[in-house]
Amino acid sequence: LDVSAGETSTDIDGFLIPSEPPSTPPSSSPTSAATGVPTGQHSQLPSTRPSLEPSVLVSRPSLVPTALQSLEPSQSSSPSDDIPSKSVVPTTIPSETPSESGRPSYRPSIDPTRVSFIPSFAPTAICSNVTIDFDTLPDSTPTIGGAYVSLEWFDAHGLILSANGGYRNIPRLLNTSQPGTDRDLGSPNKECTPPGPGSGEGGVPGMSGENCIPQGNVLVIQESNSEIPDDNREGGVISFDFSPNAESVHLIGLMDIGGNSTNITVVHENTVSGIPTETTMIVIGLGDNAVQTVPINITNVSQLRVNLGGSGAVTFISCCFSSAGGSRPTISKPPFPSQTPSRSPAPSQLPSGSPSFMSSSGLPSPPFRIDGHLIVFITFSVLPNGSASTSGAYTSVEWLELGLTLSASGDSGFPRLLNTSNVSGALGSPNEKCTPSGPGSGEGGEPGMPGENCDSLDNVLIVQESDSELPAASIIGGVIECLFSAKVLIVYWVCLFGIEGHGTTITIFHADGTRTTTISVVGLGRNSVQTISIGIKSVARLLVNLSGPGAVVNIGIGTDLGEDLPQAIEPSQTPIVSSGGSNFLNAGLSLVAFDFNAMADGTPTETGSYVSSVWLDEFGFSLSASGCISTSPR
Repeated sequence: LDVSAGETSTDIDGFLIPSEPPSTPPSSSPTSAATGVPTGQHSQLPSTRPSLEPSVLVSRPSLVPTALQSLEPSQSSSPSDDIPSKSVVPTTIPSETPSESGRPSYRPSIDPTRVSFIPSFAPTAICSNVTIDFDTLPDSTPTIGGAYVSLEWFDAHGLILSANGGYRNIPRLLNTSQPGTDRDLGSPNKECTPPGPGSGEGGVPGMSGENCIPQGNVLVIQESNSEIPDDNREGGVISFDFSPNAESVHLIGLMDIGGNSTNITVVHENTVSGIPTETTMIVIGLGDNAVQTVPINITNVSQLRVNLGGSGAVTFISCCFSSAGGSRPTISKPPFPSQTPSRSPAPSQLPSGSPSFMSSSGLPSPPFRIDGHLIVFITFSVLPNGSASTSGAYTSVEWLELGLTLSASGDSGFPRLLNTSNVSGALGSPNEKCTPSGPGSGEGGEPGMPGENCDSLDNVLIVQESDSELPAASIIGGVIECLFSAKVLIVYWVCLFGIEGHGTTITIFHADGTRTTTISVVGLGRNSVQTISIGIKSVARLLVNLSGPGAVVNIGIGTDLGEDLPQAIEPSQTPIVSSGGSNFLNAGLSLVAFDFNAMADGTPTETGSYVSSVWLDEFGFSLSASGCISTSPR
């Protein structure tokens, strides 16, 4: 806080800040009574001489909660000095100089930092803010441009990097000081002082994406098998997987993003229900050679995916980690299925052919309930009566008593069961590099990859290739249709196998007949296994639109089967997990809905007005928009 000298004292939040030194000379011995001005530091002993200048009270939070309410403010929960923007009030223009993080803030702060004067009754969770700029490894060793990277930050931070859509399934480092022929990824821009190799209007001085600070090494998706790093002009996905979850992801830096076809998807654990949730943010690119910072500010993150709509790069990511990755203890999470069956299932009433819901940690096996719904794991290896399904069979109404009917495109009109343990190649399981190995092959399913395929998937659903008598997935893809009866109250997830590229989608038709929801699936590569979160209630119909050879592994639903449970899901001793609305109040949270028809004080808004900070003081958020006329939405 910079308090300029003046003629009078300044009162800031109840603290009297004198503008001039004290007029009376200091005494030669301690006073017998407390002074009216607080000292700058705490002391266990009385001072032997007074300070010559008045000090300002520095509030320092305790690491252990006190028994009584503190008069000092609690520690701020806003990001630390590692985060580029540290302004107390959001700026309206980008900063002209880099922050302490070494990366300039090219966008105004979305939420101003707030200092709370309400005492806290519990210690603040401790985590370490880290900015990974891909110029150095955790041990400070410089990285090398042209290297492919994946596990370099795992031991220190639990971070795994992967890529999809280009030559390899891991990203590559590109040295922006030597970008070769791709000047869009050069840094600094050639118009800066001093100039650099970068070229593009988005990065020239004075633009929102000004690129005058050297960016060093950045992450790209390699386009082809070439010795020279080159970003994929068709885009793709760079994934950041955190094991365990990152306490928070604050910011991510991007470069050379054009248009609005790029987005960022964050997979995070809902703090109330404990169920994984996906949040997607559309990125408005600042143009060729521009650098920009995208605020994330989401806690408990398991994965972040940068879905590049064309050429582009990631310059840095800023996170808060609870402790070192390699030495982190195992974190117990609420029950939610893994994308593949566990290798050592817990004791269960389920038949052995069905995957267990949790690992052998002493936690109960399925079924269990969320919001009163019975969670049912529909795997296509086991029928509802507990018997094994038959590979090669066409299937439709076998799971009807669970509320599911199947159909598919193709000559037969039904999906076919494929035994992955008898198939080599992209739809074999486990992957050939796992221990024990299996018939599957493909980088997407290798151990350590996000789509790791090291547990046998047994039978899966495919769209049958028309000219084959044996089970074989159609090379051009097709549609698998799931029809749900009224007993299916919610669809939680769909697990897919062998999805590559961007063309596969999942379309959900709501039971009210008025709405549809489409989810674009970014495949994790050849032979990969991935779970797509749905979390939609009252689903009448769900279409898996496969853009190539692929399969459906299992589906998670919430249903109300009453006491008439199929043999395969006989109840066990299971916990009741509630995620109802009342928990918002129990957690001290308020649920607020904005429809933009009224301001925070209830005053009606006016059509035609540009709005930005109307709700800032009351609720802590401001609005901005792209456009030629105004940076505020109308």
